[in-house]
This record gives sequence, C-alpha cells and structure tokens, in this order.
Amino acid sequence: MARMVHRRHGRRRRRCAGQAGAHLPGPGEHDKSWFAEERFYGCPFINAVGEHDKDAKQFRNIALKHKKIVLGHIEKLAGELGSSEPAVLAHQLGLLIDGAIVAAMISRDPGVADTAALTAGPLLGQSKSKKKRAADQLEAV
Repeated sequence: MARMVHRRHGRRRRRCAGQAGAHLPGPGEHDKSWFAEERFYGCPFINAVGEHDKDAKQFRNIALKHKKIVLGHIEKLAGELGSSEPAVLAHQLGLLIDGAIVAAMISRDPGVADTAALTAGPLLGQSKSKKKRAADQLEAV
C-alpha cells in the first residue's frame, strides 16, 4: 500500500510542478479538488498512524518516510525560489497542508483548501519579499 500511495503522490507532485510558473506547493486548487472527491478519506499516512496501535513503529516509520519526502520536495523548491529559511518554510507549509487535510476529512468541506491557501499567503509572501529584497541589494552593489 505504501508504494502505491508514494507513486500517487509522486504523480501529483509532478503534475503540480508542471503548472505554469515556479511555485511552492501549499494548499490550493489541486487540494480542493482532492478534498471534493467522493472517495476522499484524508491522508493514508496520517490515518495509518492515527488508527493503529501507537507503539506500532512500522506505520509511524512509513509515515515519517513519506513526510521526509514531501518536506524535502517543498524545501528544495523554497530554496530555489530564494527563501532565506527553506527548511522552516517547508515545515510551516507542511503543518498547514496536514491540518487542511485533516480538517477537510472531518468536515467534508473542500473549502478548507481556500482557507488554508489564505493562511499560507503571508508565509509565501514573506519568502518572495525576502527574495526581492536580496535581489534589490545585489542590484545596488
């Protein structure tokens, strides 16, 4: 099951990366459409840890492996886009994405993605403004 879900998330990451313009993955339209699917049951990794014995390390290890892959992808993009703290931004967006997934699963409201995207706005804006300030400083030299 873990391999199948990793493949699905890999396809999703590639689809998002292929969208026009470089951007950081955060809550957005692709999540809203996923949240609206009739068979949306949340994240299988979050569910596996939440639904099984908390001492069952196999589920936690699989979920942690997936989380590291996702955070690594976000951190790489954040660095490429000029974030001064790509690891911090990746963890901030990761928390927001996980929270949106859980909230949408519980509420069955795909609009959670819109709220999460609004919440991510300032984080992404800070990253962009730092990049612009750095570029402005370089031009001044």
